[in-house]
Amino acid sequence: MVILDKLDKYIDVFIEIYEKEYEGALPLNIKLESFVPNSARKTKQRLFVKFLLDGSAKYILKLPVSDNDNKVSREYVTLTNLQLGINVAPKPFLLYKNGFIMSYIDGELVPDLLRVTNNIHKWNFIVDKAIDAIVQLHKKDATPAFNTKEILKNFCERIGVKDYIHESIPESLKLSIGSMHGDLGPWNIVYNRKNDNISLLDWEDYQPNSIQVMDLINFLFTLPVVMYPEIKNFKELFKNVFLRNGYISELICRGLNRYAKQMNISGRDLLFLVPIYCQQMIYRLEQDNRPSNNYFYGYFKEAFSYGEIPWSSKLIKK
Repeated sequence: MVILDKLDKYIDVFIEIYEKEYEGALPLNIKLESFVPNSARKTKQRLFVKFLLDGSAKYILKLPVSDNDNKVSREYVTLTNLQLGINVAPKPFLLYKNGFIMSYIDGELVPDLLRVTNNIHKWNFIVDKAIDAIVQLHKKDATPAFNTKEILKNFCERIGVKDYIHESIPESLKLSIGSMHGDLGPWNIVYNRKNDNISLLDWEDYQPNSIQVMDLINFLFTLPVVMYPEIKNFKELFKNVFLRNGYISELICRGLNRYAKQMNISGRDLLFLVPIYCQQMIYRLEQDNRPSNNYFYGYFKEAFSYGEIPWSSKLIKK
């Protein structure tokens, strides 16, 4: 287990990175801060150490709490090889033990931004910015899939969707295969007001050749948890998302259409992927030995019915 009893021993490695990146005198006010994010995750926890210069964070060290967890070091390899050419990911600097040091991404997490305002225009702005960043990532290497149904069938079999009938997928559904972030919940998206930039965090589950649009489904259909934190009943949450016309359904509809327009696909067809996404998340939780019944995915998967969604007519078709 990683124990940071004396943070001072990490200063030298941070200073070495700084001196390689910048010329000139090092600021006199140097400080380290450590924290473990407060989340529902009880396994595969992460410990972070921030390197602050004159009160501003410059770099951050990410370490797995468990010694036998190699996902963080794999993230370093991902970010090193990614070469996005776009400013949506942290810059990796140094592999350190079974973790790594990267640039600190300053800004506000999307959930925090959405919770502090009731202004629908501000919500639209943030969601639009996030969608555009997802499109940037996906367009980097998107390859059209010419055998959509076969790809979905194989994908569903791998994640345990035994009752999925792939023949029900419309012929018009188009998928692209390529870079997929893999864990694009709203809490992994940061907005920096100063430079008007969106960054994506936590690339541990990145996949180079996968069904890209699952990133979009993940982001949009996890928004209700952010927007309705007081609703603990999955049935009530489902009604607010799918069966009622309201600001959350408007936000999801807007996001689906914005992505679909830029990727030249049908926004309406993307709804067919919602149950598959839910099962994918259940599969991931089970692989991490985490209980899935604490999440909405199981209920949403079983209750979802494309024909009963009143706002689906607002989605663009191709």
